[in-house]
Amino acid sequence: MRSLVLLGVLVTICALLWAFKLEHIDLNKLWHGTAFLIVVVCSFGVTLLQSSPQAVKSAALMIQWLLSPPDRDFQKAKKNLLTLHRTVRADGANAATGWFKKQRQPWIEVSVRQAMSTSSPEQFLASSRVALTRRIKQLHLGADFFEEWGGYTPTLGIFGAVIGLIQVMRSIDDPAALGDGIATAFVATLYGIGAANLVLLPLANKCRALIGEFELFREYQLIAIAAFAEGLSEQQMVDRMREYEP
Repeated sequence: MRSLVLLGVLVTICALLWAFKLEHIDLNKLWHGTAFLIVVVCSFGVTLLQSSPQAVKSAALMIQWLLSPPDRDFQKAKKNLLTLHRTVRADGANAATGWFKKQRQPWIEVSVRQAMSTSSPEQFLASSRVALTRRIKQLHLGADFFEEWGGYTPTLGIFGAVIGLIQVMRSIDDPAALGDGIATAFVATLYGIGAANLVLLPLANKCRALIGEFELFREYQLIAIAAFAEGLSEQQMVDRMREYEP
């Protein structure tokens, strides 16, 4: 997953640099502080204004996942869960305390104890899926944050272009001052379209892909834990988990 992110970023940057080189565009001339403040910073502020604290928190978590994706190794998880299954079946959930500490996933310990104490595995699975659905909705707020940010940047790019044109009209009698206004107009439009289509919207879609993988992996783990409560054999547990493997 991380390699795909790096490859996508590399291809995009190389394509842009190559295009600029073919057209003999000086990259230094593409930087315009006023346009950046209007398009990127203002759109970020507007997105913060409309977002909930949970959305901002989820967006920060999505950035963390992009830089360091959570473990999604299904085979490793199967091996660990089978070890836990043997321990729990032989000596109960209390005997797996060392395993829980090693995995550093507190939710698994809570889920195992709930599964072992419930009289209905179906009820445990249903309540766990409700909690998972709630968690997924919270994570999607982070993806929505980037999508909404990407929705504002083109509009504020137009806003910056209008400001630049106003500056041009005010300086119509001073040709030396026209350049900065025209630069603001065109660069602001470029920033708005580029930020949305090259960064923020792809970022939102990538976040949704990560959330989908997280949901599948968590469902995979819940199915295994539910097998503890049902008293399934190790082979039955493996067969059930196989249905959720990618």
